[in-house]
Amino acid sequence: MSVLLLGLGQALASDCATGTVYTTSVQGWPIKVGNTRAQNGALYLAAGPIQAPECNSKLLKDGSYYFQVTDSHTKALVSTQTLGNRRFEVHNGRILDPRSYGGAATACGSATLPLLPHTHEPTSNQLLKVSVTRVQDYEKVCGRNRDCGTRGFVPSRSVTVNAQLRVDKIGVGAVEIFRFYDANANGEYDVGEVEMPHWYVRMNAPHMHSTGRTGLDGTAIYRLLPGTYGFNVTGQKEGNWYESAALVNGKQANDLLSPDIPIRSAKTTLVATGAYCTVPAGRGIDYWLDDGAALIDSSDIASLRSLPLVSSNGLRFKPVNTEQLLQWFTDGGTWDNLSHTLSRSLALAALNVRHGLDPKTVIYPARKTVGTLMAEAKSLIVSDPLVPYGSSNSNAYMEQLGWLAGVSGEPDDDVSAGRLSAKPCGYTAVY
Repeated sequence: MSVLLLGLGQALASDCATGTVYTTSVQGWPIKVGNTRAQNGALYLAAGPIQAPECNSKLLKDGSYYFQVTDSHTKALVSTQTLGNRRFEVHNGRILDPRSYGGAATACGSATLPLLPHTHEPTSNQLLKVSVTRVQDYEKVCGRNRDCGTRGFVPSRSVTVNAQLRVDKIGVGAVEIFRFYDANANGEYDVGEVEMPHWYVRMNAPHMHSTGRTGLDGTAIYRLLPGTYGFNVTGQKEGNWYESAALVNGKQANDLLSPDIPIRSAKTTLVATGAYCTVPAGRGIDYWLDDGAALIDSSDIASLRSLPLVSSNGLRFKPVNTEQLLQWFTDGGTWDNLSHTLSRSLALAALNVRHGLDPKTVIYPARKTVGTLMAEAKSLIVSDPLVPYGSSNSNAYMEQLGWLAGVSGEPDDDVSAGRLSAKPCGYTAVY
């Protein structure tokens, strides 16, 4: 498929935004009628000055904008990206690209935004229309943070540019991405597991990085040129999420985090991507220092005395009462002696078990029970009661701390390990 472009955008109405938008090749060069085609069918949007070196064409007014691609005849929307992912910012008359869609830079400094993927395979010489409107003008019609489709692009307040698609024997293919919550962390999509809407997913190619978002049914659909694409789920601020499944046409992918996705002409590739999240299995140190302190009795103290606990100086610690135990919990720097820190995590895990936590609870992503992790911690403390951070054997202690932290949240509340959450946890995308 190749693309022939028909003209540049017109200026917006004077009471709205003013300036010029235009379509470009992947390299950022304006496409002129009749003599240039967009490489590999890629169609990009740019704004502001066109001709280098003067770069004196009309600047696009600064602000926030949406774009859409429609069929010029049917007026149907062919863009597959959600409205939020078709938003871009203009500064000094040029497009900024804060989410790294993967375009180029024009000779006059505008970022370029890829206008693929779209919803269907175009017919021969199909005429498409690219429209741009300010966010504030769109919201006057649709309301704040609402998507009312093409209705929000009022012609008198939008600038448009046309593109005609020539279709050769190679047509577009599709990929349907399904995002689900892997409640049992087995890497399969099982009956009863729920879809995950509003997750950002990204398709990657040498000259295209397109981010979309799953809908309410957990799916996102791309129409792309044939080839092999990279795929990944965008990162999240929360550290308690783990990828567990990447199934391409029902088979485990070559790479869990960034699998290769084959796109074939007139075919749909099915991708199922799953993840799970964790929550602390028991109570953390703040609880035992406060409300939980009243629950610690003499039998708890006796049980803790049998554990190989050590102080920050590496000497054996055997608590005689609750007050002494709580003082020990707050004694010494966290990393001065990793065996001391691991001792505190072990003691917290022991208190949780004595007060109701099942030692057979599995901690993820270690996939070990609380009882097993406690036994491993005991062995490490006994083998070396004084382990400064950065010493030759500190890695094993750090790893064990990370797993055991999933029981109680020790040494802090920003814990990634834990028991499986029965339902999806909170999620904040990081681009």
